[in-house]
Amino acid sequence: MAFQQQTPFYNPRIPFTGSIHGGLQDGKSITLSGRVSPVADRFHINLQCGTRQNADVAFHFNPRYESHPMTVVCNTFQYGSWGAEERQLNAPLLKGAGFTITITVRAHAYQVSINNQHFLEFRHRIPFQQVDTIAVGGKVEVSSISFMNAATGFPAQPGIFPQMAVPSFGAFPTGPAFPPQPGFPAQPGFPAQPGFPAQPGFPPAMPVVPYRTAISGGLMPGRTVTIQGSVTPNAKRFHVNLCYPSGIALHYNPRFGDNAVVRNTKERERWGSEERGGAMPFQRGHAFTLTICCERQSFRIIVNGMQAHDYRHRFLHLQQVTTLEIDGDVTLTSSLSFPAVWSRVLFCHILTMAFQQQTPFYNPRIPFTGSIHGGLQDGKSITLSGRVSPVADRFHINLQCGTRQNADVAFHFNPRYESYPMTVVCNTFHYGSWGAEERQYNAPLPKDAGFTITITVRAHAYQVSINGQHFLEFRHRIPFQQVDTIAVGGKVEVSSISFMNAATGFPVQPGIFPQMAVPSFSAPFSAPRSRRLRKAGFPAQPGFPPAMPVVPYYSAISGGLMPGRTITIQGSVTPNATRFHVNLCYPSGIALHYNPRFGDNVVVRNTKERERWGSEERGGAMPFQRGHAFTLTICCEHQSFRIIVNGMQAHDYRHRFLHLQQVTTLEIDGDVTLTSVVA
Repeated sequence: MAFQQQTPFYNPRIPFTGSIHGGLQDGKSITLSGRVSPVADRFHINLQCGTRQNADVAFHFNPRYESHPMTVVCNTFQYGSWGAEERQLNAPLLKGAGFTITITVRAHAYQVSINNQHFLEFRHRIPFQQVDTIAVGGKVEVSSISFMNAATGFPAQPGIFPQMAVPSFGAFPTGPAFPPQPGFPAQPGFPAQPGFPAQPGFPPAMPVVPYRTAISGGLMPGRTVTIQGSVTPNAKRFHVNLCYPSGIALHYNPRFGDNAVVRNTKERERWGSEERGGAMPFQRGHAFTLTICCERQSFRIIVNGMQAHDYRHRFLHLQQVTTLEIDGDVTLTSSLSFPAVWSRVLFCHILTMAFQQQTPFYNPRIPFTGSIHGGLQDGKSITLSGRVSPVADRFHINLQCGTRQNADVAFHFNPRYESYPMTVVCNTFHYGSWGAEERQYNAPLPKDAGFTITITVRAHAYQVSINGQHFLEFRHRIPFQQVDTIAVGGKVEVSSISFMNAATGFPVQPGIFPQMAVPSFSAPFSAPRSRRLRKAGFPAQPGFPPAMPVVPYYSAISGGLMPGRTITIQGSVTPNATRFHVNLCYPSGIALHYNPRFGDNVVVRNTKERERWGSEERGGAMPFQRGHAFTLTICCEHQSFRIIVNGMQAHDYRHRFLHLQQVTTLEIDGDVTLTSVVA
């Protein structure tokens, strides 16, 4: 998609190779936060052209510690050979020290900053448009790799995928962007923020500290404030204030000298009593994502996806909290200002959002406890993908009320393997005691097998499906509104825990953050029953497609196509691919057959009506490469299908079959693997 941001990679195992969604563009930046090993001899960051062995490397950034002073070597690897080295001395990358490295793509060169200070520039030798992969190796620890696309000013938020294109903005130039979606008005350009000159459509991408902005409409339960930035390497303290006209409702103040985070409230120039309990979740020189969730009784504070603190409201008139202030030893990387267009949806200058989807937790270490942003609502679902241990005796999933020891557990889901047949025990832990057990037998959770468990909240009960099939229902004993934490323990491996808020109709897909709320669809994603049973590896989920769609892939397009609707497919071409295809089908034919053929180096487009193919269209470039990842978006417009690959328009195919609402099936097959499909 044109403006989507990519999910950061968190705590990648080194050596690491990952895809850069949409490739590089002038202005795009990549930020790596981490720590140099105390025994480092060297490490490297490569921006390269694919994942194959001996792929071309457009930019090789290579700190070396074998000599004194340490040296950063930059180079290019092309056609199997290294080019001429460029060397820079005395980089602020000390052994054992944290760092934040940002690589920004410019038309003429890569620009590198370290800990927010410009360090070097490396002129392009290979066109940056060929780069689609980042690789990191050597003696280094990396906590996050995040991405910010050119010209959007949107930070890469962890883990949420927009299912439709964002509304069009009046200040955008024309180009291969996305049309406005049905139900969304076009937005005007963004107003200037205090202290910032007005930009043509977007505020500055890097907000300046001290930072101050209005919170349009004030706070209310369910709203969140999300801040991304980095603590400076020699930080003493910084603070985030949520202010009302005569005071501060929340003063959130990490103090590194005391190794404490102070929380307080200021009313008419008088501070209250400080709260200092809990861990220090920030580190000098490290990046962070800080989310403040405004709830009915308190502010819940989440740092890097984990709940850090809970601060009960002392100032109760939340709608009077209309200003956000940030100051101190911190730099900010995200800044976004939206007018409040939709009821109960707020976008303020640092991504203040009511209904944003939560980042999935990836590969959590078991036992695991994590926060459920915004708590539970009727219709919200939580999906866990993973594998039962080959030696499992039992494991559990708890939906609980807080993180404290002996917290109430509203839903305890506990597969047990000690006896035959295996049993799933469900229960509630309340006021220090377990309730009456409810047991279900023969769950499709064999030892050493993968699973997808989805827990959906309903007004009367939790509904659990396993691998897409309904398994059990557990009636509420504790109001689900009190739940704000998920915990997993026992002999189980979990690859992801993802969340879908009520009424959105969209699953949380790994990788791309929605910048506006998106319209919901009336029906879940599922393939036609006959095809689903015959082809798909998993039956359709209620509201979720399979986490890793299986090829050949079939899915219903609920309601058919219409101008403004889009389909987005993410995947990778296999290394030895000959061809693959995407078909948009109606009952007696194919409205669009989109068929990359690698032997011919061409993409064939065609229509099939009642078993007869029309004339092929073959013009235009081949935007796919063997062994490379891609994002393919098909935009249905009034006159044609507009086809965008990796953020760039690739083809335009005029409609031959005009009854678009009859186009109700998506098919994908051939030499491709899929990571997400949104239809």
